[in-house]
Amino acid sequence: MHQYSQIALNFTSVLAAIAIGAWACWSTYAVKREGEIAELTLQDLKQKTSLAPHIGIRLQTKIHPSPTVATTVEVAVTMINQGTDFARLNLEKRVLSITKVDFQSGSPVFSHSRSLGDTRFKGETEWVGGYVDIGPSETYEINYIFQVAEPGLYLVRFLSRMNSDFLVTHKARTLTPALIDYSAGADQYITIP
Repeated sequence: MHQYSQIALNFTSVLAAIAIGAWACWSTYAVKREGEIAELTLQDLKQKTSLAPHIGIRLQTKIHPSPTVATTVEVAVTMINQGTDFARLNLEKRVLSITKVDFQSGSPVFSHSRSLGDTRFKGETEWVGGYVDIGPSETYEINYIFQVAEPGLYLVRFLSRMNSDFLVTHKARTLTPALIDYSAGADQYITIP
């Protein structure tokens, strides 16, 4: 009987040692895994909280031909901020331009550009500033209208310098020269009848 109790005690001790060893291995694995999960969560949070604007520009033109006067062109510019920080877009006179395009030996020849950024209605009080701030997930649309007398193919270009806190920090971090600005824009070809 004493011999059976000794065997049971040894067997229990071996089982306890195996259980403690398994628990130690599992704890080491679980702690390591929790550390990896915490690191991935931290990286995810950094990505979600890093503020950066991402502006997309879409142009839409409408052409209104007239037999007696020059053709009227409407340009709707839609600015979409898909980023996580605001961006300021400059709306100076040169932001919108139109350029006549001819062809020579199959290659385009661009004439002198005409700046049309001042063809946007600024209201009776003209309190509209020379820029627009677009917040995260916001969309802003502005419209321009002008006339073109000569028929042909034209390039309509909207190109705006943009600024934000992120871009200032990014330029400093990447040692971007001060004369270089970030911009957002879009081009569209139109045919004037």
